[in-house]
Amino acid sequence: MIHHIVLFRLKERSPFLIEKMVDRLKTLEGKIELIRSFEVGFDQVKGDRSYDIALTAKFNTFGDLRAYQDHPAHVEVAERISKGCDSVVVVDYEIKSEQEILDCR
Repeated sequence: MIHHIVLFRLKERSPFLIEKMVDRLKTLEGKIELIRSFEVGFDQVKGDRSYDIALTAKFNTFGDLRAYQDHPAHVEVAERISKGCDSVVVVDYEIKSEQEILDCR
């Protein structure tokens, strides 16, 4: 399973804009069939190192992740969201199931 995690720090960190961005990101849910799991939330702690919004999506393969990134719905939302962001960080990693590990032996 491929885990795709994106953190967003907004230029203007008002509760209204954070909610608006979260709502915009949530529009991706259900539009792209390759997504196996999808969550979006906003930071509750508001610490010095905190980002404002987190998106977590899961995919079966890295190929599915690449197809998601090229999907028109994702491209549109990413372009709109990026305009309001001061910083965006991403990490993509794979967690293999016990069966996948056993199959590799």
